[in-house]
Amino acid sequence: MDLPANAERYIEDKRPFAAHVGIYPFCSIYLPRRTVYSPLLILGGSADTWTPIGNCKDLFERSRVPNVTIIEYDGATHAWDAPYPTRTVAGTFGPVVLAYDASATQDGIRHSMAFIERHLRF
Repeated sequence: MDLPANAERYIEDKRPFAAHVGIYPFCSIYLPRRTVYSPLLILGGSADTWTPIGNCKDLFERSRVPNVTIIEYDGATHAWDAPYPTRTVAGTFGPVVLAYDASATQDGIRHSMAFIERHLRF
């Protein structure tokens, strides 16, 4: 297989990924390192009680970790990008509302594509 001209820089790079996009991530997975080695875009909703965006903000914004961009969608719940009827499910810490948000979804797609194009071009 032929690789693009600048692909060697990614192969030799010790980072496991060139960039990351996290959609309503469970930010506690980053706690042991408190940093990331490649650019990270986090998209989440302010009303998400399953994986609260506040955990991401506490971890990355307030501790000023470089390479991390957080976009918060006001009023969006968990699963804001899933075009299904609103429903409530059992979560780890109680009931969780899952509701589609078309505006957040479109904005999330726009931001994700721009981020991917910026960081993953060869």
